[in-house]
Amino acid sequence: MGYITVLPTLTKRQFSRHIPNDKENLFPSPFQLFNNGRAALWAGLSLLNLRPEDEILVPATICEVVLQTIFHSGVSVHYYNLLPDLDVDLDDLKKRVNSKTRAVYVNHYLGKASTIEPIRNLCDAARIKLIEDCAHGFTGAQNGKLLGTTGDITIFSYRKFLPLPDGGGLVINDKTLSRNEFILGNYPAKKPILDALKLGVQSLAQRGIVPLQFLKSIRSNNIDDYLCADDKIELENRDQPRKLQWLSQWGLSHADLKFMQLERKKNYAALNKCVKALSNVEPLFSIFPADSVPYSYPFRIKGRAKLIRFAAKYGLYLEPTLAPPYQSLPNLVNADEKFPIVEEIAQEIVSAPVHQSLDLKNMSSVQDILQRGLEEQFG
Repeated sequence: MGYITVLPTLTKRQFSRHIPNDKENLFPSPFQLFNNGRAALWAGLSLLNLRPEDEILVPATICEVVLQTIFHSGVSVHYYNLLPDLDVDLDDLKKRVNSKTRAVYVNHYLGKASTIEPIRNLCDAARIKLIEDCAHGFTGAQNGKLLGTTGDITIFSYRKFLPLPDGGGLVINDKTLSRNEFILGNYPAKKPILDALKLGVQSLAQRGIVPLQFLKSIRSNNIDDYLCADDKIELENRDQPRKLQWLSQWGLSHADLKFMQLERKKNYAALNKCVKALSNVEPLFSIFPADSVPYSYPFRIKGRAKLIRFAAKYGLYLEPTLAPPYQSLPNLVNADEKFPIVEEIAQEIVSAPVHQSLDLKNMSSVQDILQRGLEEQFG
């Protein structure tokens, strides 16, 4: 088997020579494009006129770059609880809204839409902003409404669903917010070329043309980095928001999104059938909504490190995906509070790839490695 991660690689079938005319029906048009989602979040937060005494309600497990960006916006973070399927615990959220609350941050985890309309109603009643994170919710919908159209501001990370060197977007749905474009920097001249080469090498490696050992030698992270449960977040360094690379602009405009959706759903269904037949693992989602588009296939397993290391030996890089609540943030309001459901899921969750770059042979290999890894671990 080649080299497979949760991120897609380049294949000819994913793009069209002409710009498809159905994009506006699949995801909201961004106000401005950025190099990544955190840059889009930085821009969105700057529109909200935040004050040092303000708080943003944030789910108890979230990507560390989100917390970094909120920290640098100068406001406090207040965690709220999630349900076992990672949907928002609405009762818990309601109790936490107070006079300092300026916004609620909602994430659509792993492609499954969170129940967002009741949160929209809560925010409207409290006169606070709703920040919608669609990094994992690209082209998904809920009750016929596109994800990304409910929040006052919405961020996207297109490279998580498409084989692009970079890509983030900011959608502004609140008509009272400023529409002045942000001034962004450019990458050094060599970076777009190097990023394009990297995409090409990864694509060849998935097909087995580039030796797996070569990919392992140039990976910036090893397995232990992914499995490290460090509570500390690097807050000193800040990425400079930049313009989207030309290759990413072309890819985003020419991507066959219907093909992407169908292939991800098909691969998810195949893996779901396989995992449900295995012992010692449990699908995270008992039902995956038909109008959601999966980022990955998440399942729970106790002692996941052994399976992740086993799979990596054969070129399958499973993703731990979620981190336990970061309690050491200097701007965290409820640092002493425990979230046992979230903490347990974060320690057990594993994400397997289902992206559109994977064909039947690839998916068969993924299933085979999972089966052999579980047999070795549990007998």
